[in-house]
Amino acid sequence: MNPLLNPILLSKLAWNYFSIMGRIWKLNKDEMKRYQEKMFLKVLRYAYHKTIFYRKKYDAAGVDIEKIRGLEDSKNLPLVSKEELASKSLEEILPRKYRDKMGYKVSTSGSSGKPIILFFPLYESTINSIYGLRILKAYGLNWRKARVSNIGDFSIPGSSDEEIYRDLAEKAMSMKLLGEHQMLSVNESGEILIKRLSEFKPDVIIGYTSVLVNLAFLRKEGLGEDIRPKYIISSGEILDKYSRKLIEDAFDAEVKNLYASTEGAITAFECLEGKMHVNADLIYLETVDEEGKIGNAVITKLLPVGVPIIRYSGLADMVSLSDEDCECGINTPIIKSLEGRKRESIVLPDRRVIPPASAPLPLIESLEKFNVTNLERFQFYQEKMDRVEIRLKFRGETREKEKLLKDIEEGYRKLFGKGIRVEVKEVEKIENPSGPSLPPTVISRVRLE
Repeated sequence: MNPLLNPILLSKLAWNYFSIMGRIWKLNKDEMKRYQEKMFLKVLRYAYHKTIFYRKKYDAAGVDIEKIRGLEDSKNLPLVSKEELASKSLEEILPRKYRDKMGYKVSTSGSSGKPIILFFPLYESTINSIYGLRILKAYGLNWRKARVSNIGDFSIPGSSDEEIYRDLAEKAMSMKLLGEHQMLSVNESGEILIKRLSEFKPDVIIGYTSVLVNLAFLRKEGLGEDIRPKYIISSGEILDKYSRKLIEDAFDAEVKNLYASTEGAITAFECLEGKMHVNADLIYLETVDEEGKIGNAVITKLLPVGVPIIRYSGLADMVSLSDEDCECGINTPIIKSLEGRKRESIVLPDRRVIPPASAPLPLIESLEKFNVTNLERFQFYQEKMDRVEIRLKFRGETREKEKLLKDIEEGYRKLFGKGIRVEVKEVEKIENPSGPSLPPTVISRVRLE
């Protein structure tokens, strides 16, 4: 039996839908803050009283949760690292009442370290899915009719795409509750993906940046000419200026950015005005370190259900936040800068850190200067603190290649400063040392102590 046919679950789903869909437009900033305060306290008490892990952690730290009265007091709670959460069993982090409930057992990608095993009850998973539908609403699309192609970690056992997204989408489509959703595996070749997208004719395409770049090249080469999406959503990798323009030009569609994870669900999305809005009614996002400027992302999931996520630093991304207003009408904090993982940054002798999102900037300047649009992928490799190798994989012939490579080298010499050896070279394949499906932008063997 389809569990979505359960009348109790359906009534809860309907109530959550009407509550969630318009909330980021309806509530002003003060009202949203009060909502966050209320939900944060609910989650805190839920975690302390219902899980072994949080009770032991807070007791060991001498935290009296009754003295935590709001978000300002949350700084008195210790951070939870990815390594710490990964070391715990489900029995320690999941309340007992959920252990026999219907739901999904999934693992994080492990791309930033050891994967975490989590459990998402069916009820929580349906709530998370509403936040995905809200993005379509923000783009002026009717989610009941929109055709969405998601190129993700399907066919990979344990991934949230395979275990949750596929199952819920198929159940919802069978009940005519959802427009047509096509689920494609990131492991398929670009040619197969193009063929299936051509057959499906999506309104929206969601995928990793590098996969979308590959499809953009195939589109420019004449494949998939009947693929005409209204929007393309990039997620899972840094979306740089060069890649965004390449994808937009190839498909003649707007490209939008999405910040999501297994632990933090849909943390933020880019609106039609080009601003990255935090889903502040789902995630309380803080930054720590670096004097409040660019800091490490710390998230609290504002749902007192399933595995609690409180002051979790395991995303390891560097972000900066702003409370500026946006013409789109969404009243939530804006991510001004999403720089990627600190552990995947270039570290220089003067202790400067060049994060993955900033590293390509001189490269992009050179590409624009020489009007080069056939760079398929790039990677920065740092073996030692005074040596950085820039690897470039082109697709087809590149005009004025030697001048281009020299210009790129000069740009990075200026950025890095004296004493840094910079080598720019063309490669046939980009290195993928850790074995995930997609190679990292930066590989650095140097750690900032």
